[in-house]
Amino acid sequence: MGSSARAKRDDVPMAPRPYTNQHLYTALRLTVETYDKATGAAGPRGHATGFVITGLNSPGYLVTNRHVLDPLFRGPRFLRYGLGSVRIESYSARSPDAPPRTIDLSEVDPIYLDNNADIDLAIIDLRTLPREASLPSVFRVIDLVPTVDIRRDVVGAGSEVVIAGYPEVGGEVGARPVLVAGRISSDLRVPATFGSQTFTAHEGLCHAFSRGGMSGAPVLTAVDEGSGPVGTPEGTRVRVVGVNAGHIQLDAGGDSASAISRFVTVPVLLRLFEQVDFDLASVWAMDYD
Repeated sequence: MGSSARAKRDDVPMAPRPYTNQHLYTALRLTVETYDKATGAAGPRGHATGFVITGLNSPGYLVTNRHVLDPLFRGPRFLRYGLGSVRIESYSARSPDAPPRTIDLSEVDPIYLDNNADIDLAIIDLRTLPREASLPSVFRVIDLVPTVDIRRDVVGAGSEVVIAGYPEVGGEVGARPVLVAGRISSDLRVPATFGSQTFTAHEGLCHAFSRGGMSGAPVLTAVDEGSGPVGTPEGTRVRVVGVNAGHIQLDAGGDSASAISRFVTVPVLLRLFEQVDFDLASVWAMDYD
């Protein structure tokens, strides 16, 4: 290729990518310790992902799945265990070479949606953390996908999504997060089905990679909005559409994961935030009902 042709190619502006390292590092690595309620001995250790939604005037909440923090939610064989401690590890997009920042929570008080046994969602109030124990987040509560966008099919089947999380492969959890891409594969306005399984109305399906360790990861989508041209920073906003809840198994009790993952949708997260009176005044004004 001649120098003039190369110069012309270099002069063409590159389309900005909506997802960056900043979104990758919103994923927090969670290590969850449990204990035997009868003996006090250590129970099974779990690994998962979480992320932070901040308020307009508050440090916000750490968001993850209920099955990550509530042993009872995982089934009868976990009835003997209680939640012990949670370790949170985070990286900074500004200093990627720095070691992860670690916060150990010895006392954890997760909040669930009206104790609803069907909703795999949990939050931890970050106001309980020391002031110096800040966690990375680029998402405010107003960065959640408005419910009206789901009702009007602005975000729905076919929308691109990315998931930032810490997959567990071969019994080992990655030290750093990965960002995987896919598409929403169900109509978020109605209960989804996959084979013989029918899911509740508060869950959606997406065609995206997911493994153990990625439970609780943010499911993100880039929505074209605003006054700028489509595909430009002025016209695109990365929003949270849900919380990854894990891959769907092809056989009962096995590990033959399909390429379909399920996620808890934003309207349910908003209900949970409403339950704790979380900084939603401006959100309701944007038709999130």
